[in-house]
Amino acid sequence: MCEFIDRAHCLHRLHVAEWTDAVSVLRPELSDAERIMLVEAVWGAVMTGVE
Repeated sequence: MCEFIDRAHCLHRLHVAEWTDAVSVLRPELSDAERIMLVEAVWGAVMTGVE
């Protein structure tokens, strides 16, 4: 079970990194922390809607 959770966390971090890179092109004025927060907030909103 721990391996599954570790893998899920790793994939999530990779997913956030990819989207953060995309947001940096669209919103270069945002800091890295702001871009990460934006991506995480959208991800949370989407996942809340899925449940």
